[in-house]
Amino acid sequence: MRFPALSRTAAALAVAACLVPLASTPAAADSPADDPHAFLTLVIQPLEGTPSSQGDVLTLECGPDGGTHPTPEAACDSLRAVDGDFEALPTRFALCPPVIWPVRFIAVGHWDGRGVYYSRVMGDRCSGSAATDGVFPA
Repeated sequence: MRFPALSRTAAALAVAACLVPLASTPAAADSPADDPHAFLTLVIQPLEGTPSSQGDVLTLECGPDGGTHPTPEAACDSLRAVDGDFEALPTRFALCPPVIWPVRFIAVGHWDGRGVYYSRVMGDRCSGSAATDGVFPA
């Protein structure tokens, strides 16, 4: 049943697309230069054939740090270290189970006035969290 999972992702991205223009208001100009204002929607979507088809949609705000992310301060610190570039995030060491349950990780929003879109399929949720320095929670 691929359609319901795809619908949730499409809905999450549509909501994120609507929220991005609202989040980039002139108030962002008042933010300190070393603490860029950012708003991101993070989608964690297990792919077909995984034991759990339930995914997560989280928000992450940086400057000030917040949102529905379980550890926004740590996630924002990781992103600040690479100026919001998901591809540049370091991989942290993690003991992940030796199973392959593919998961798609999506980030959409803005970082310091720049649009952000990141999408990557990883072997499992633990590996995806490790590969993004914990920005995507395990």
